[in-house]
Amino acid sequence: MTRFLTICALGLLTTSSLTTLSYAEDAPAGLTVAQKDEVNTLIETFIRENPNVIMDSIQQHQIDAQAKAEAEAVEKLNTHKEYLMSDALPHVGNPKGDVKIIEFFDYNCGYCKRAFQDILLLLEADKNVEVIFVDMPILGDSSLEAAKWSLAAEEQDKYFDFHTALMKFSGQKDENSLKTLAEASRLDLAKLEEAAKDKKIVDTIEKHLAVARDLGIGGTPGFIINDQIYRGYLGYDGLKGVIDEIRNAKKDDAAE
Repeated sequence: MTRFLTICALGLLTTSSLTTLSYAEDAPAGLTVAQKDEVNTLIETFIRENPNVIMDSIQQHQIDAQAKAEAEAVEKLNTHKEYLMSDALPHVGNPKGDVKIIEFFDYNCGYCKRAFQDILLLLEADKNVEVIFVDMPILGDSSLEAAKWSLAAEEQDKYFDFHTALMKFSGQKDENSLKTLAEASRLDLAKLEEAAKDKKIVDTIEKHLAVARDLGIGGTPGFIINDQIYRGYLGYDGLKGVIDEIRNAKKDDAAE
């Protein structure tokens, strides 16, 4: 009876009023009007006297739904892993490192700029890490334009130089500033502008956005560290902590 009351109560909470009840499918059949009124009263009393049971049930449902979504995202990661780990994406660090960090970012994202400083520190401190960059321009037209120029810089083997310049630049990313940053990064400006207009650059960005959506990465920054997805800013200590956990787990597996 308690389970029945809980199910009905949860259904009741989704309606606009305590007086409008849709009975659960497993409600006892053949109830009279008086019996149904009695059930309504029991449910209302149960909710008032056991609010924690209702809230715990809702919270557990949310936890279960989140866990299911995470499991599905990890499963989908397998379908994108070959691309994300390929030479098609810009990368820096040790390609033979035991830890791969894939970052989804936007050049207009303040937390992405902070994450870039964390990555610089990490690359300096840990020579066994590789970082792979996935442009994910979601914060306006200037983000999209910066991503196009940045990916075009890869054709001159200058992606990380231009990426660094963009991440350290705090002004408006318009055509003039992009040109200035490109020249400071020793890029051939004419070739860069032409490459940035290539449809394959747009196709690459659209693929990045599609992969992010498929993995449930809705904002920036987002990280994939080895086989785990992390949404949001982690900070240097957070990145290092995840890396330490990965390596400690490998040690434990080797010791067994």
